Amino acid sequence: MAVTFIKEKNKQKYMLIIFFIVLLITGIVIWYGFFREEKVPVLPPSISVRDIKIDFDFLENPDFKNLEPFEGILPYDKEFGRENPFISY
Repeated sequence: MAVTFIKEKNKQKYMLIIFFIVLLITGIVIWYGFFREEKVPVLPPSISVRDIKIDFDFLENPDFKNLEPFEGILPYDKEFGRENPFISY
């Protein structure tokens, strides 16, 4: 009986240590995930927002004008599957 009591006490020690390790890891993840300030990406000095120009000439391209809208996928009309799917063809 004394041996099982000691084993249970050791088991509780290990479980307590594991609990505090998990608690520490959770705290670190929460700290880095929520409380750290995000660094805002900065554009290099050679590029500014005013230098960006969008070329809309592709809208006048005949290949672009010949594109047709996607109509969608029609439902499958035939029978699904086969009688015994486990036999080879």
